[in-house]
Amino acid sequence: MTLDSTNPAKLGAWIFAVLWTAAMIWRSDPFDVVNVVFLVIGGAIAGYLWYVFMRWYIRMRTPAR
Repeated sequence: MTLDSTNPAKLGAWIFAVLWTAAMIWRSDPFDVVNVVFLVIGGAIAGYLWYVFMRWYIRMRTPAR
């Protein structure tokens, strides 16, 4: 793995997706397989959107060279 400026955003997206998915599964009332599958898919989408947002945010905050 090479170190670049997007590694903190990738790590943050993974952590956000895992914590968000775990919280949604914990808070859901019917513990059904279909419900868990949809929450995991939603967590993956939320993690990707978080990564895209953070990548954009890092690019906006980085001064031009």
